[in-house]
Parts: sequence; structure tokens; C-alpha cells
Amino acid sequence: MDQERMVYERYERASKEKEEALCCPTSYNSKYLAIIPEEILEKDYGCGDPSKYVLEGETVLDLGSGGGKLVYIMAQVVGKKGRVIGVDMNGEMLALARKYENDMESKLGYKNFEFRRGRIQNLKLDLEKLDVVIKETPIKTIEDYLNLEFKIKELEKYETMIPDYSMDVVVSNCVLNLVRDEEKKELFKEIYRVLKKDGRAVISDIVSDRDVPQYMKEDFDLLSGCISGAMREDIFINAFKEAGFKDVDVIKKDETPWRVVDGISFYSVTVCAYKGEKRVKYHSCCGTENIYISFKDKLNRLSLTIKKDDVNAVQINVGGLCNQSCNHCHISASPVDKRIMSRDVMDKILLLLQGSMIEVLDITGGAPELNPHIEYFLSEAKRFVPRIIFRTNLTALMGKERLLEFLKEENISIYASLPSIYEEELNAQRGEGVFKKSIEMLKKLNEMGFGKRRELNIVYNPVQIELPSEDIANVYEKTLKNGFGIFFNRLITITNMPIGNFAHFLENRGFLEKYNTLLYQNFSVCNLSGLMCRNLLNIGYDGKIYDCDFNNALGLSIGSIFETKNMRE
Repeated sequence: MDQERMVYERYERASKEKEEALCCPTSYNSKYLAIIPEEILEKDYGCGDPSKYVLEGETVLDLGSGGGKLVYIMAQVVGKKGRVIGVDMNGEMLALARKYENDMESKLGYKNFEFRRGRIQNLKLDLEKLDVVIKETPIKTIEDYLNLEFKIKELEKYETMIPDYSMDVVVSNCVLNLVRDEEKKELFKEIYRVLKKDGRAVISDIVSDRDVPQYMKEDFDLLSGCISGAMREDIFINAFKEAGFKDVDVIKKDETPWRVVDGISFYSVTVCAYKGEKRVKYHSCCGTENIYISFKDKLNRLSLTIKKDDVNAVQINVGGLCNQSCNHCHISASPVDKRIMSRDVMDKILLLLQGSMIEVLDITGGAPELNPHIEYFLSEAKRFVPRIIFRTNLTALMGKERLLEFLKEENISIYASLPSIYEEELNAQRGEGVFKKSIEMLKKLNEMGFGKRRELNIVYNPVQIELPSEDIANVYEKTLKNGFGIFFNRLITITNMPIGNFAHFLENRGFLEKYNTLLYQNFSVCNLSGLMCRNLLNIGYDGKIYDCDFNNALGLSIGSIFETKNMRE
């Protein structure tokens, strides 16, 4: 049986009865799901959430829109000024999506969405318009067939379903792998064609770590189940570049495979491919300007708006006291810092956490270990929050045996700052002997099960006047594993803001202007959805509330916990 027919028939059945095998576990923002009909949610099949990377006011195309879940989510995200078009070949899936169009329009208070029938590898041909032609002139002879081919070309040229340069964003959720291999090249070209000159494609799909053998490609269940049609990851990424995209970022990659078949790992990735320059530049008669404008003005120029999503994480800065004084510290923590969160402030936070439905509590400083009430606060907070992150510079944990045992027993996630894996470089940043002590503590954490059964993530926040390299995670993993036998779960990179100690460090060396220019020129629209301030609040040592840790460092408070009745207020 032909691949396209296999896929069509399987998804036709899946539109009527939920099929678990087509699902790869994915979480979505609950506030957007609230108004979407249960039948659509139940029969949704995907492996990621590209809707996270769509912004208000944008025109978006969803390839393989299925029952319409992603379209209805993005209709809320882009708002009245935006527009969302879903394209799918499957008539039953389209019927499910269209069944609730009036209901969704009523709930939204506007209609900024529509569904069209077509193949995603040929976005020029509207199959419903073709259906009208076929019904009006049935095919009975060779002449009829030839006339139909002429009519198809006319429809593609004069009544193009998705015109050239018409989309700000093209998204897709676990659909590209379902297209025949011989048509995938045309598929990527079509994505490129319909995007505006500065548009981007945000694609979630299944990829493999090795080439998929032919016998697996001929397996009905594997092929239609988003497995054996998967491209090898490097080939998948390169396909965007071959189609003309200038840059491709992997913005999410599952740590563990969704499935392993005959030794081949299949896992979900989300990539952002840029049709134009990733950098945002403004031009005048004299060439590119290097004049900085505010973040707000930059968004206005791009006709973008950022709104806060549901707050599901709270970061607590328990004070500026630290056993180190680092060049890259944006809050200027030090061993003589007097900012220490009191037990009264902690008790008020605990009161607000009760019944708040906050999912993550992020403990930071300074060095949280040095707050005299930290063990009390952690033990109480554990009653109200399912996940706690504990940030450490590693050396502050030395000698804290009781705290270490508590972190182990309560399965608290450790985020360990290690801005360099080179001894001379790290000691220059943090003080003589810090490198060896940091390695010693990492080994101890490994012995306690962190980095294996318990979460241990390394945070890389360098002071170099450059952005983190794409292979930095591999460099850290190989160096720590091969050189010291150290394991960790993942590397988290932070691009330092030029504030606090880091601003003084840059200014004293004459690098502040250069670093600001670097950040400014590498502005990326795709990163806006991941801004920490969108779903997080930060609480300072004195109970003041901030949008994020950086705003805390700048003193940009938005309120106080002593003026707040609940955490989500």
C-alpha cells in the first residue's frame, strides 16, 4: 500500500477513536486548553509544542493541522490582529476541526482562524477547489484527464492556496515525517516559499540518531506511527539549509528517546529555521545603525507584544551573602553582603504558597546555603510545591552535610554553577583553589546519586565577550566525564546581562560597548517565547516582587508579598 494512503487511513480512524500509539508526551499551556473542546484535545497527536514560539499579531500557517488543537491555541496567542491557517489533507480530521468553528469563534469573541484542505508538500493547490472542478467535469476520457491537469496548473498559479511571502511563521507538529521521502525536498521548499522574507519556521518532529533501514520504511505501523519516516537529525536540520534557510536553531530536544526500534533511537526535536537574518538590524542611508533602542521600542518596530503567561514558577532570592565574589555575578553577591532573607519573610512566602498550584520553586542567591533558615524553608516549602530547584556555586555546599542529605532525601534538583571547565580560567573568575573544590563537590554529588537517579544540571554562565558555542554541551560532557568521571543530566547556558559585577568587569576592561552590541545584534524573535519573566515571579530577600532575577538586580520591583493575598494575584 502507498505510504500516503496508509497515513491517510490511519489518521482517518484516529479522528474517530483516540489512538495512543500516535502520541508523544507533550505539555501545553493550560490556559489555552481551557476553551478547546474535549473531543479535539482527546484526538490530538503530536510530539512538541511549536505554539510556544508564536507571538501576538503574527500570521501563522499550521502544516498538518489535524483536529485543530494547535490552530485554536495559536488563535488565542496571536489575538485579533493575527491570523492562523490550518492545512490538512485528511477530510475526517478537517471535519473534526471545523465542527467546533462556531463554538470557538463565540468563545474567542472573534474569528481569526480557518482550515484548508491540501497537501503540505504542495501548498499551492487547494484540494477543495479541485474537488469542485472534478464534480463539474467528471473524468471519462484521456482528454478529460489532460484538461484536469491543465486546470490544476491554473488553480496553483491563479488561485494559490498559500501565496508566496504570506506567512510570518510556519509551524508543524509531528507531520513532516509522514511525507514520502521523495517529496520531502519539495516540502521544505514550500515552507520556504510561503514565508515572508524575515519569516521563520518552527517545527516539532521525530528524528532518528541513525539512518532508518528500508525494511522499517515498509512497515505499516512504524511508517504511519511517526517512526520510520523520520529523518536522521543532521539530515533534518540540513534540509532547511538546502531549501534556502540562513540559520537553524535546535530550541528543544528530548533527553530520552520516545521509542527505540532495532537499536535506532527516535526522539522529538523542535527547531526554528530563519528565512532571513537571525539578527535584527535597522538601516539608514549610511548603512547599518548600531544605535541601541529599548526592548519595548524594538518590539513595537516588529509589531509584537509580549504578555505574561500563567505563573507556574517562583524564584526566591534568599540573599546576597556568598562565599565567593565573582566577576560575572549580576546581583553583586559577596562574603560581606548584608542582604539576608529573614524567617518572617520566609513564613509569608510559605503562606502564599499554600494552595497556590505553583509547580516549581527555584531557590537562588548569593549562596542559599549560607542563609541560616534555609533548611527550615526548604522542608516547609516541600509540603506545598512538587518540584524544588536549588542553585549552588558548589563550594558553598562543602561542610553542609545535613543540607546535602536533605537535598538527597527530598529529591531536590540541583543546578550547579560552573562557568568554566578549565582550572586556570575558573580560578581567575572565582578565586584560587575553587576549581578543585568544585570538582570535589561534583564527585560527591555523583556518589549521592545526583546526575543519575537525581537531577544535577550544570549552569554555564561565562564572562567571555562572546555567545556560547553550539557544541558547548558536548565539550562539558566529554571533559567532565573523561577527565574526572563526573556525570550530569544537562547543561544550561545563560547569556550574562551586563549588570552588577559583570557590568563593572566589562567597563573596567573597555568591553561594555562591544558586549552590548553583541547582544543587540543577536536578538532573535524565537527566543521571546522562552523569556523567564513570562511564567515566573522573583521574590527578593526583603519580600519585594520582581518579574525576574535580572529585574531584581536592577531594583525594578512590581510589588511586595506583604501587599499580596495570593501568589497568582
